[in-house]
Amino acid sequence: MRAASALGALLLAGACLGDPPEPEPGEALAARVAAALDTRRGELDGDVFHRALVSPVAPTEVDALLQRVAFRWDGHSAVFFFGRTPEPHGGGVLDFLLGHAGPGAGPAPLSQAVTFPQNGRRLLLEEIFEGHRAQIHLPEADAPGSRLPRMRFAVPEGPRRTRTVERDAHRMLHALATRDDAVDAPFEGHGGQTLSTRALLDRAARVYLRDPPATWEPSDHGHLHLVELLLAWHGRRQGPPAAEGLERLTRRLLDVDLPRPGLGDEVVAHQIESLGRLVTAPGVALSEADQEHVRGFLQTVESERFLDPGETPIAQLAHVAAGMQRIQAARRAGVLR
Repeated sequence: MRAASALGALLLAGACLGDPPEPEPGEALAARVAAALDTRRGELDGDVFHRALVSPVAPTEVDALLQRVAFRWDGHSAVFFFGRTPEPHGGGVLDFLLGHAGPGAGPAPLSQAVTFPQNGRRLLLEEIFEGHRAQIHLPEADAPGSRLPRMRFAVPEGPRRTRTVERDAHRMLHALATRDDAVDAPFEGHGGQTLSTRALLDRAARVYLRDPPATWEPSDHGHLHLVELLLAWHGRRQGPPAAEGLERLTRRLLDVDLPRPGLGDEVVAHQIESLGRLVTAPGVALSEADQEHVRGFLQTVESERFLDPGETPIAQLAHVAAGMQRIQAARRAGVLR
């Protein structure tokens, strides 16, 4: 009798509580990627640029980065090297230091000086900022290939020899979008071009909103970061132009980019991060149709992509994890349902 009573009580409790809720789309993806990053913690810690996407940076990690990087002068600007290799993304070291070289590994002002032990010199971040601006090249509006701004450095190879190294410029554009207080003021770029921050960011916006979406392997890695870049740019603007720009950005990502089949994992990983940044941006409001669209995208990715994250490049996992962290935050805030 007691056993029957106990069983009845359990059944009654179960009936009152109901079945456990179904997990939200993307939750299983977030869990398996987080587990893989935990297992591969040493690999992730060796890439502070991508680890910073998913967890706070410690001051000791900033110091460790400065121990690894050295610079050479190309006549106008510091060119940063890891060993014998120039940094992979133009402005990457600068943008990281602007975000993490301040007190407690927080943001640093342009007036802050940073010591580079391999060179035995201190440079003002503003000095690096101004020098990097002079290396930006804006392709012609009808140029073949990528029309995004690029960076060109003359890398010294001997007493009288140099070679030109070209890099994408999305990290430098991010630094301009977030730190330049005179966005309409002209400055001289690479080859004597007259540029301004507004002109560069307007070009990035036109490329994103009007060009075909990124493909399996985009010609410029900056294409994968345009949502992040343009959200940072719109965040500094006020009034109706900013709201209109945000709506156009939302429509492009949800209506054009996310539905496309057959993309490579690198593109999809960045799309997840872009989606996370969009749904946590101030002022974003999603319709019921948008909500269903996002759910469908996450369901598809969860069932088809990153099924064996132990074999996925660590940088891709960091982008997925960064996006899912923001998506989960948007759910807690009620932006996503």
